[in-house]
Amino acid sequence: MKGKILEHLQNYEIKGDRDYGGSWPTYDKGAVLIGKDEIDSAKRVVSSKRLFRYDNRSIENTEVGVFENDVCQLMNIKYCLATSSGTSAITLALMGAGVIPGDEVICSSFGFPSTVSAILLTGAKPVFVEVNENLHLDIEDLKKKITSHTRAVLMIHMRGQVGDVFNVLKVCKAANIPLIEDAVPTLGLRLGNQFTGTIGDFGAFSTQSDKSINTGEGGFVVTNDRKAFEKIILLSGAYETRANAHFRDHKISLDERKYPLFNFRMDEVRAAIARPQVQKLLDRVAKLQRNYSFFVDALSNYTEVVIREPGVQGGNICDSMIFHIEGLDDYLITKAVEALRSEGVDCRRFGGSSEFNARSFWNWHYAFPGLSENDIKKSLPASYQYINKAIDIPLSPLIGEKEIAIFNRAIRKVLG
Repeated sequence: MKGKILEHLQNYEIKGDRDYGGSWPTYDKGAVLIGKDEIDSAKRVVSSKRLFRYDNRSIENTEVGVFENDVCQLMNIKYCLATSSGTSAITLALMGAGVIPGDEVICSSFGFPSTVSAILLTGAKPVFVEVNENLHLDIEDLKKKITSHTRAVLMIHMRGQVGDVFNVLKVCKAANIPLIEDAVPTLGLRLGNQFTGTIGDFGAFSTQSDKSINTGEGGFVVTNDRKAFEKIILLSGAYETRANAHFRDHKISLDERKYPLFNFRMDEVRAAIARPQVQKLLDRVAKLQRNYSFFVDALSNYTEVVIREPGVQGGNICDSMIFHIEGLDDYLITKAVEALRSEGVDCRRFGGSSEFNARSFWNWHYAFPGLSENDIKKSLPASYQYINKAIDIPLSPLIGEKEIAIFNRAIRKVLG
């Protein structure tokens, strides 16, 4: 028996050129939470002419230093280093964990190129783990992939959801392997009394334009490991004893002459833009989570719609709605996406041949040397099956009643 959605989609006629009185809010259209506080902060720093984080001021009197301290206070973590990007934050976390060329780093097959690229920057080899039906790291496959060459596990909280991080941590501890959280997509999300990024040994974050803190580019890494933090500081570019500025009670124990300098620093302007947003972070997350319930309600009317679920209670920052529709072939999945777009909802799929999506592992040819795209898909068959059929709708904190109404109307028209 045909599903109701399948039958409706087969007969649905896509019509363009509708006017909904605006466009779906996304960062690339300038729909971001940047206000007077951030603008005034940036102006203040530029006017001061002090744009470099390391000068003759004490670190607690610099914008970057205050931002780092604010993050530590918020997340109840000992050490934070602001960086030039989320990719550099992940790279520094890996290096701080002791990853060297030739090592293996295990990571999820559902992620973004920056995560894989960070592994490659260290000279290590990425080893990909299958994901389950909710696109979270498959713990049983993780156990199978750990070898004597495994130096770290890099867990990605992809598209704002956390997998079974506490059981992953148990696996890592049992194998004596550090867990690094790529918590870029979940900045500001708490699981009980812990923020994502503080559960493992290291947490890496981004402040790129579509993240919970937006400085255009930027990021930061957090840890409670002092010796690893010293190493991270040196690698990031604290040259000529500048690393000592980060500590009041001691000088660093490492010889900086033994460490390369990668210039992964954050500058004063970006830190000034970030600081007011730290204070607003929890309110931003709360708004995302309130809005999410409206989208869940609209989709819950359809038995064929399966909404992605987090791997732990409360593990969803709610900045995207990911779901799949049972019974649809490749053509109809793409048609559903295009139909929703025609009705005013900005959405995409991770698979399909109609457009390129950087989140699809079969597009990471550089990470699978010697394999064709088809062979890459076959190397992770479960992941391909689950990722290929997923539909993704970005949910900005600027979404309001108008967008919710557009979504409800679009769902009724497209899905029946």
